[in-house]
Amino acid sequence: MDLKIENLSVKFKDFTAVNNLNLHVKSGELISFLGPSGCGKSTTIFTISGIHKPCNGSIYFNDNIINDLVPEKRNIGMVFQNYSLYPHMNIFDNIAFPLKLKKQNKKDIKNTVINMAKLVKIEELLKRKPSQLSGGQQQRVAIARALVKKPQILLLDEPLSNLDARLRVEMREEIRRLQKDLKITTIFVTHDQEEALSISDRIVILKDGILQQYDLSNKLYSNPKNLFVAKFIGNPPINILDCHIDKQNNIFNILGTNLKLSNFIDLSKISNNITNCKVGIRPEDFLINDSNGVFNGKIVDTENIGKDSIFKININNFIVKVVVPYDSINKNLATLLIGVKPKKILFFNPSTEETINFEQ
Repeated sequence: MDLKIENLSVKFKDFTAVNNLNLHVKSGELISFLGPSGCGKSTTIFTISGIHKPCNGSIYFNDNIINDLVPEKRNIGMVFQNYSLYPHMNIFDNIAFPLKLKKQNKKDIKNTVINMAKLVKIEELLKRKPSQLSGGQQQRVAIARALVKKPQILLLDEPLSNLDARLRVEMREEIRRLQKDLKITTIFVTHDQEEALSISDRIVILKDGILQQYDLSNKLYSNPKNLFVAKFIGNPPINILDCHIDKQNNIFNILGTNLKLSNFIDLSKISNNITNCKVGIRPEDFLINDSNGVFNGKIVDTENIGKDSIFKININNFIVKVVVPYDSINKNLATLLIGVKPKKILFFNPSTEETINFEQ
């Protein structure tokens, strides 16, 4: 099922939750909506499901506009953050509930529920009540109940938020497996970038109800369209620095040091009236003890994160974060010579915060 959203806006009194959203999700894709709280992620999927009404724009399933279609006629499966299982019913009856509403016969319901329970690996739990299950097991039940009616589109609203870290990884892998096997067009809402990056075919980044970028995960990381996307994607976060541009000499002054980047950058692509910009350098794109290094820095703090270490380094009274392999650097060195990968530097217009593409 193709899903198209055209010029969609959703308002609640004077508050615009979604502002002129345009989106195309291809049949069988899994995309994630990613952004901070209040950015319009859940509002959008509730509008797709029919729970909310748009004040403007259209939603299409394939080529059919469904704006006026009631929720129960849209053939959508939804899984919520709080699972929403019926506590007085056993697991079999929880999964079977959508089929009973459709008045299917008991034999078909039994076969369908058992097959779905096997698919999500909970077939041994069908006689239990929800209170007897772990969080991960309850989430599987919620997913089975959403899938049992064979929806054309599956909407997942922060379904893993209540699980611990290990279960989150296990369940997101399980969701991806099911989605691939069943080839259901799926929208996964999350505020966790690691979840979005690991599970999605493409990712929608939203801010204040406005689409910032809709792209592959590697494109969001390496070619963000603006400063917000660059700062939102990446952990540890990108270092944002002030830069003065000397166009005449093709020099960029960053952290009090002049960088000549003529082999990588075409300054003719920047307006003459821009002499300053914002620069983004990801922590892994610095080079420590590099023979061609241009910055002198001192380690002021260290955080070990398994195979890597995060150094906080003072360069001309500005702290940057640098990721290096664990124990590859002597932490007691007085100063470090630090370089940077020129092709990895990101530049942003200081007024619009849009990315400036300098590459030749």
